[in-house]
Amino acid sequence: FSLLGAFHLQCGDKTLSDDHFHLRKARDLLKLLALAPNHRLHREEVLDLLWPEQSPQQAAHNLSQTLYTLRPNLAALDSCIRLGFDEENLFLLPAEGISTDVEEFEKAARSLLSRSGLINHQTITSCQEAIRMYTGDLLPDDGPSDLFYQRREQLRKLYVALLLFFAHANLELNSFTPA
Repeated sequence: FSLLGAFHLQCGDKTLSDDHFHLRKARDLLKLLALAPNHRLHREEVLDLLWPEQSPQQAAHNLSQTLYTLRPNLAALDSCIRLGFDEENLFLLPAEGISTDVEEFEKAARSLLSRSGLINHQTITSCQEAIRMYTGDLLPDDGPSDLFYQRREQLRKLYVALLLFFAHANLELNSFTPA
């Protein structure tokens, strides 16, 4: 899943972008699940996020319709990717086989920012690689006041912290131009 810069799903040589999903709520549901820990969300949370103005019955019906329209798109990408329920949790399967650019960026950035010890050229190289992972804001096409605003701001702050770390690390090594 690519969520930084532009949204698309890729599996092998097949790619699905925003254009492949006719319902905005279907795209939003997929994005929410991609960003959720273990790619799972409680059913009530999904209903509250996507249909806050609807009655519980209408929201549940809308979720059912959304899942119905979303499943064929995912099956066309990869027959192993499934949406399902585990008691009251909606999840994306196979969770262990799904990765997002957000997860990869956060892991690399947090690893660098939490490190202690001497700065060396390998640290600089790792930092450059992590900086390149941030290919743009989280889901920028979704607008400034949407479901992903808070998460977008968290990732921006992490990116800025990584840039500052890169600058300080270069200064520590007397490498002034990159800093």
